[in-house]
Amino acid sequence: MVDYIRQAAIKGCYTPNQAWGMPNEANPKEYRRDLDIDASDAWYRELFEHGLGYLCTHTLDGTLLTVNPAAAEALGYGPTEMAGQPFERFLAPSVRHFFPQYLERLRSEERATGLLRMLTKSGEELLWLFRNTVVDEQNSVPYVLGYAQDVTALRQTIQSERQAASDYRALVEHAGYGIFRATMSGDFLMVNPALVDMLGYESAEELMTVNVATGVYADDEVRELLVEQHRNADSVEEFETRWKTRQGKLITVSVSGRLVRDSLGRSECYEMFVKDVSEQRALEEQLRHAQKMELVGQLTGGMAHDFNNLLTVILANAALIEAALPPDAAGTRSDLKELEAAARRGGAMIKRLLSFSRRVQFPPQPVDIGELLQDLVITLRTLLPETIEIQVENDLALPQVQADPGAVEQIVINLATNARDAMPNGGILRLEARHARLDASHRAQHGWGNPGQYVRLSATDSGTGMDEEVLAKIFEPFFTTKEAGHGTGLGMPMVYGLMKQHGGFVDVQSELGKGTTVQVYFPANTERVTLPMPAEQTQDVTGGTETILVVEDEEPVRRAAQRVLERFGYTVLLAPDGKKGLQLYRDNEDVGLVISDVMMPKMNGAQFHHAVCEDDPDSKFLFVSGYNADELTKTVDMDPTVPFMQKPWTPTEFLTRVRELLDQPKGGA
Repeated sequence: MVDYIRQAAIKGCYTPNQAWGMPNEANPKEYRRDLDIDASDAWYRELFEHGLGYLCTHTLDGTLLTVNPAAAEALGYGPTEMAGQPFERFLAPSVRHFFPQYLERLRSEERATGLLRMLTKSGEELLWLFRNTVVDEQNSVPYVLGYAQDVTALRQTIQSERQAASDYRALVEHAGYGIFRATMSGDFLMVNPALVDMLGYESAEELMTVNVATGVYADDEVRELLVEQHRNADSVEEFETRWKTRQGKLITVSVSGRLVRDSLGRSECYEMFVKDVSEQRALEEQLRHAQKMELVGQLTGGMAHDFNNLLTVILANAALIEAALPPDAAGTRSDLKELEAAARRGGAMIKRLLSFSRRVQFPPQPVDIGELLQDLVITLRTLLPETIEIQVENDLALPQVQADPGAVEQIVINLATNARDAMPNGGILRLEARHARLDASHRAQHGWGNPGQYVRLSATDSGTGMDEEVLAKIFEPFFTTKEAGHGTGLGMPMVYGLMKQHGGFVDVQSELGKGTTVQVYFPANTERVTLPMPAEQTQDVTGGTETILVVEDEEPVRRAAQRVLERFGYTVLLAPDGKKGLQLYRDNEDVGLVISDVMMPKMNGAQFHHAVCEDDPDSKFLFVSGYNADELTKTVDMDPTVPFMQKPWTPTEFLTRVRELLDQPKGGA
């Protein structure tokens, strides 16, 4: 073929019917001589003319001699348009200055290979892979035989693949979630920066020395179990597990990925994606806790109403029975006093429950935690068995805190009873009140505690302690590890709720078999306040002859109110609901005071009050309810200016309030 092309170049024949290369009259004399082309040359002519490869010849100074149709067509020219033209003309302008170097290499090395940027007639650039050789035969002028392939599409594909690979690397390097590859045994093969940061390591190299199973999973058996479960699966469905950082901190992560296999289908490694969902799960847990607290609030609100009604009946009837006792019934009178005291404690307990569920707010006052703790020792001694030793120690000159004293007492009692249950065989309960200061570093380390001065009240027992699983649930309402009938699951949630209400914090530290320490932090007052000693007051109860309408849906409470009022001279009208009460009010013009429950069927107290005021704007009203006044105002649109009395009430409290309202002028509050 080379001989054919050389002869064709010299002859100048370009097509089967005419000369290649330049026209005969344009060829130098040294290229002109007659050649006999035998039958074998016809095959080479066919290949040159119709082959898919790009063929050409040019002189050593760069002048094109011949160009086959495939090459000419690829560049948008006819074959005769290119012959006789400088090869350099068909190169892209950006590479033409390299053409002299190309010719020099051909002269010195007699061959050249590489890439050419060709320019089509329409101005498009193509990339050709070429291999050109100098042909120097005896009795002929040396020329260059060139062969080329269009690799434009291939180059674009390679560039696209390289770009895709670059984009993939950038995606992995800058991903906001962790990406890694690890062997079946847990050795890292690749980690991205996000995973390094997530696990708290200094560099990828440092993390690569860690085994996934033993150094990352909080429990290495979990990883073994997961590997076993997905041994025959191509993908790893998303799951959540616990990991540990370089510093030992436990985090919750969401993991998914795939199993990478080799060409024989054997398991090669895991390619996994990891997202730290610790904060998200913590927020969800806070929401669940808030929802539970709201549920507890709703339950305690309803319980408080019913329980306060019962306590009202107990207190009223106890007082009536006591008043009817003969002077020599000292024993019975003492029993009734105990009954009344128990009922009052029950009322206080209901208030604490409402406070815990944030259904009622108590006005705080300056409290000395140390003094209160010392005063409670006697009470605690009656609550705890003799097998438990109580130790109390306080710092000197503790600052006061703004708190509800009853709430603080409730917190201490709850902590003491929890300690008692944790020490069934006896032990030591140590109560302490100490100065404490929390700063920004404490908050950064523990995630709680506003910087400032605090009084820390702590209760430490030598009991059974708790594991991490139980410790994580102690503030959940109704969660308890005690046997049925021995615990409500509201003790620690109540402590948590009361401390939140006081702007404080709760911290619990426990280890199975090594006891528990609960620390509550009350914000300290900057100045100490001296509270005046309450003066003992003796309250004389005064009765009257006025007519009083009592509207109450609970029949025992209605009857108790009637007996108390009638005993002190009042005329009493009774109604079981607002609708019946409105009719009685309209039928009796001499009603001096209306005492009405708020939550009633048919017509509630607020609606009843509104209807009465339409008839008589100067009517005197007293709302009485087992619910909290603030909650009622939001629930039934109760007029907050109407006098209100919280159940349970004692007869003395009840009668005193009634007399105060009756003695006020019409239109007064």
